[in-house]
Amino acid sequence: MWKRTKRILAPMLAAALLLTGCASGAGEGSRTGQSGAAGTSGVQGGGTPNDQQAMGRYMESDIALPEEIDYGLDLWLTDDGVELISQDGTLYRSQDQGQSWQLVSRVPEKLQDRLRTGTTSYFSQNQAGDAVAGYIEFAKDEEGNINFDSSSYFHYLYLADGSSIPLELSGEGFVHTAVCDGEGTFYLGTSSRIYRVNGQDGSLEVLAEVDRCEYLSVCGKYLMIQGAELQIYDLEEKKMAEQDDALSEFLEPWLGQYGDVNSRPYLLCMPQEGDGGLYVLTDKGLYRHILYGSTIEQLIDGSLCSMSDPLKEFVGMVQMGDSFWVLYSGGQLKQYVYDSTVSAVPENLMRVWGLYEDDDIRRVVSAFGQAHPDIYITYEHPLSDETGMTREDAMKVLSTELATGNGPDVLLLDELPYDTYVDKGVLADLTATLDGTGERYMDAVRASYERDGGQYAMPMSMSMPVLIGDGDKIQGLSSLEQLAELAEAARASQPERSLFGFCEADEALRLLATGSMGSWMDGNGGVNREAIQEFLTLSKRVYDAQLSGLTAKELESMEMMQMYVDGQPVTRTEASYQLSNAMYFRQPYAIGMLDNNLSAMGGYSTVVEMLKMMEMDFVPMPGQSQFQGQASKILAVNEASKVKEQALELVAYALSTQFVENSYMYGGSTNWDALEAQAAKEQGEGFGAVMSFEDIEGNEQMIEVDTLSQEAMEELRQFMENCQGISQCDSRVYDAVIEEGQKALTGELTVEEAVKAVEKKVALYLAE
Repeated sequence: MWKRTKRILAPMLAAALLLTGCASGAGEGSRTGQSGAAGTSGVQGGGTPNDQQAMGRYMESDIALPEEIDYGLDLWLTDDGVELISQDGTLYRSQDQGQSWQLVSRVPEKLQDRLRTGTTSYFSQNQAGDAVAGYIEFAKDEEGNINFDSSSYFHYLYLADGSSIPLELSGEGFVHTAVCDGEGTFYLGTSSRIYRVNGQDGSLEVLAEVDRCEYLSVCGKYLMIQGAELQIYDLEEKKMAEQDDALSEFLEPWLGQYGDVNSRPYLLCMPQEGDGGLYVLTDKGLYRHILYGSTIEQLIDGSLCSMSDPLKEFVGMVQMGDSFWVLYSGGQLKQYVYDSTVSAVPENLMRVWGLYEDDDIRRVVSAFGQAHPDIYITYEHPLSDETGMTREDAMKVLSTELATGNGPDVLLLDELPYDTYVDKGVLADLTATLDGTGERYMDAVRASYERDGGQYAMPMSMSMPVLIGDGDKIQGLSSLEQLAELAEAARASQPERSLFGFCEADEALRLLATGSMGSWMDGNGGVNREAIQEFLTLSKRVYDAQLSGLTAKELESMEMMQMYVDGQPVTRTEASYQLSNAMYFRQPYAIGMLDNNLSAMGGYSTVVEMLKMMEMDFVPMPGQSQFQGQASKILAVNEASKVKEQALELVAYALSTQFVENSYMYGGSTNWDALEAQAAKEQGEGFGAVMSFEDIEGNEQMIEVDTLSQEAMEELRQFMENCQGISQCDSRVYDAVIEEGQKALTGELTVEEAVKAVEKKVALYLAE
């Protein structure tokens, strides 16, 4: 349904249009065995917190690139230095270990423009100066306006003498990746085939038929084909080679992942010593593996450097003697040099713990760790890993650790009982830390976490429940009963068509709960029976009004659009997603959560543009609660932490303008200064987004999102200032209402029976 693009001065392709560079060989020599014992099976880890006496690790530093290089596409070694290709195809060379760079050559001007504007889907250049590229050209009208829904795809071999040869790939699927070997021969990977390109005439030889190929890497005589699984092609034997079981198992978490444009989530690279070894670069660190061996040996722990930063995808890597150079997306080049005088792991250990993994927290941990090399930070998220743990198991382990004084130093309280931890004295007071930053946090959010004169938690992000529709019809609505009346009136006037964009009872309850869940608990941690009964009664009226007029075509479309994870349906409650449903189904209303991410790629920017197109407005979600937001990434510090001062500093950094300016907050921020800084940065850099889809009637819908206007930002600010605080509904109560309540909506239970079932479940939870 959605095609997103990123635009810098001109529209770029969607993130699915991936570029990979030439996989030239790595450098001379290799430092191995710094951590992990060779000859043993399985993955060998870096140092552990208990291995305090072990010495030596790789230290990270920056290598400055010329100011004109915003992004890098590839780098490789030559006989007298290292060469790097910038975003527009310009080749630079350094002969003094990166201290200075000289311009060597440029690709043809037409290809420069395509690379610069991001309309290339793949590009690779060899050391002789030849290149292959695939690019898309969009149609333009008489006034020069671009039509993103009308395009043509071209493939060319560009020779160093300035000539070009078209590649006959018109009947082929999308080309995802291109690489070259040490001899300068190019290889292309599509969804179904692997090609070798003849460098003289551009003819193509099919090497293999594959189910799927997203990335190619050349490692010695092997072509590594990476898709849903790892396949290896022997270039000398000209046939598929045996599978490397150890490497395939190790890469499984990353196989099938897409990187950002011009980058990838991991790299495979072979050094030049020719012993059959290769390097594997991931967000967990740098590893070395002998092909068809059983050992995966860790050389660099990614948690101690930029490798773990989820915003830094990998572009290229070379080995410079005993050091490694890694080129990251965004044009950052880092050097890793082994230092035998420092400890294998920092002396201080800090544990960050949350039930689920979160990319924003990963970025905080990575950035804070780089700024504090004396601290070894671990980020634990038991329900995101293959631990086999249930939420109950994870919370019991956490409670035991906290009770014995050995708990994590920083806690993410999402889905955890905040008041219980406050009452037990587990959490440190954040008041002085937040006051000491001098930054402006949202008063209503801070007040929601104040208890007995102290503040023991603070969320990084928040979102607000909204009702979207015709301004004249939704203004003044404040109760769930009024929303039910609105739905019934809409159905009476329009017997057929979707009203709200849901067809499942579970999804209906999750959307309607956004404005009511704050009223479902009494003052003692139990349930508010009357509020839950009222919620289910009124929600059933809204649900019945919606389903009674759905057409067969709408119902089929909604079922096909349903998202699943592990076989379970996933509800998308973001306002931008629900508003796109309104556009798709041409419905009059939408319900969703509106965050305050002011980025052009954020939800609010998208909502603003769609509201203009549909002539709609939004108001606080009518419900049982006063206008309350929902928090995420709720940070707290363990009062018993042995690194309490540093843990408080990490929390302050996570909430800071500095972090938001240097990173990308998916859910916005609870810091006014950070939001304003984010908006100013976006306006200065000129980012934008383009989205297109066909609605249920087959009509093309095109949405172009640019940086927000001051008027739109001020409107959001005023809206947020009216927020009364953060909903404090316990996750167990919420889950019980959704699980049993949907049975009341579908008629499996009466409302009274569903309420009793909720009370029973919550009572069992409280008894634990």
